[in-house]
Amino acid sequence: MDNRRLTVYSGRWALKKSLPQTDGVLRGLKIKIDKGSFCSIIETVANGQPEGYFNMIETESLVLDKAKFSDWKEMYCNVWSRPESAKYMAWNLTESEESAKIRIMKTIEFQKEHDTWVVYEKSSGKAIGFAGVEKIQPYICQEAGICLGPDYVGKGFGKQILQGLIRYCKEEFGAKEFIYSTREENRASVRLAKSSGFTMVSSVPKTDSKDGHSYHLLQYSLKL
Repeated sequence: MDNRRLTVYSGRWALKKSLPQTDGVLRGLKIKIDKGSFCSIIETVANGQPEGYFNMIETESLVLDKAKFSDWKEMYCNVWSRPESAKYMAWNLTESEESAKIRIMKTIEFQKEHDTWVVYEKSSGKAIGFAGVEKIQPYICQEAGICLGPDYVGKGFGKQILQGLIRYCKEEFGAKEFIYSTREENRASVRLAKSSGFTMVSSVPKTDSKDGHSYHLLQYSLKL
């Protein structure tokens, strides 16, 4: 039993370095809500993920956690309504607050069955993006999208997210290879792959489903 506490800010968990974790992945903490603005750790699970448990990923500046309905407004304002966020993504812009509420409910349901998360900035507690991974073969994982609101680009957050996802895949799936894909025209994403030690393994011509323009999808690999 561990009575140390996680501080709650803006409805999110602020992770403390003293808490049990493995290289930034806080694994299987079963929690209960106290009367105050805190929650107590009542059980730590070293391996596995029983029903009712969860994984969060912590980086220096960010927390990747499952979405809550109250995130709809920040996701709408910071990400889903911003053309810059959707520029290199397959999804369409969310054009109203009501649509954002529907979208967050769909996101919550999707995240229950997938290794995807909302990205929160630690300093503000705000929802500023999303990210995910998927296991595609034994010991091989790939990112399933990394997206940040335009106000949060250029702060090194993308690299923190990518490194956090790689750690998660190594610990959760025993991954030995990580695949990262990006459009050739997305220069910032290409630089991220190269600066993180990835090697390009393929370039595939594609057609954008939103406006029909042609582009090349670059696939990068990192041996773990």
